[in-house]
Amino acid sequence: MKEKIIYELKTLYRDDMRARAFEFGSGEESVCILGSLRGNEIQQTYVCCQLVKELNLLEQKGAIVKDKKITVIPCANPRSINTEKRFWPIDNTDINRMFPGYDVGETTQRIAAGLFENIKSYKYGIQFTSFYMPGRFIPHVRMMSTGEEDVEQAKLFGMPYVVRRKVRPYDTTTLNYNWQASGSDTRPVVFADIMGDDTPEMIYVYAEKVFSTQNGHNQGMAGMRVFTYHDGGIKQAYQNSEWSQNYVQVSDEPYLLFQTQDDKALYAYRNTSKTYASFAVLRFSDNGDGSLSEETAVSLFYGFSDVDRKAEINGSSASVSEAEQKARDMIE
Repeated sequence: MKEKIIYELKTLYRDDMRARAFEFGSGEESVCILGSLRGNEIQQTYVCCQLVKELNLLEQKGAIVKDKKITVIPCANPRSINTEKRFWPIDNTDINRMFPGYDVGETTQRIAAGLFENIKSYKYGIQFTSFYMPGRFIPHVRMMSTGEEDVEQAKLFGMPYVVRRKVRPYDTTTLNYNWQASGSDTRPVVFADIMGDDTPEMIYVYAEKVFSTQNGHNQGMAGMRVFTYHDGGIKQAYQNSEWSQNYVQVSDEPYLLFQTQDDKALYAYRNTSKTYASFAVLRFSDNGDGSLSEETAVSLFYGFSDVDRKAEINGSSASVSEAEQKARDMIE
């Protein structure tokens, strides 16, 4: 276990305010768990402290997954807890209405900016937040409809129910919203049965950060991993991390994953040449041993002229119009 200060605020009349984090494991920033942002969120701080104790024991036993890092922040606003104030004691502002923050703004804006800068890159973020009204509540998972949420994944927490609600204007300044919508890295995870055995596979698609090439274009790398349950255990059924993507020359989605009405197999539509606006539809077939193989169902290369054009359906030559229609029918 490593203890570190992730944000520090200098003050005139009291000890400096410090937000402490406890790290377990090393490598990829996998999970960040945040406790209290407000001064009356005592339960949240307590639960995180218990997590720190348990994770410390697990790390000593070597039970933290290799090359993965878990971070727990029991309290990001100790000043309000110490003064028994729900909001910031000086001006009564709510830190959880200041995200993503402003590093030269008001005090709570600077706290939000300093905190968010240190936690926004984690793959998963869990916040133990409180409701704005007092009362007794059934434990549940709450998320906003930002386009990045995954209800099936939220169900894995084992809570009685999951709440997903539309984003309201004031929600855009909360940590929950900004955590879901932040950064250039995208790591959507979905669960779907793509092998026809009524057991859903976990499909993990990610995009690396965009970088500039010598010709001034923004280039990135995308990939996909699929995990399945086979022979009594979890197995990686597929991995590809070499789907290059030029984000400047296309305006539509770079990749599209889908299933057809005819079978449960997973398909992927992807651009294969940004210069010629060509594409391919890939099919991921079950090999029967817990693995998937990638094959091209439809491909089309436009080229500069009619002579250069080439179209195939399931490995056989086809006309351009046939390939276009086949891809359209599959996606629709």
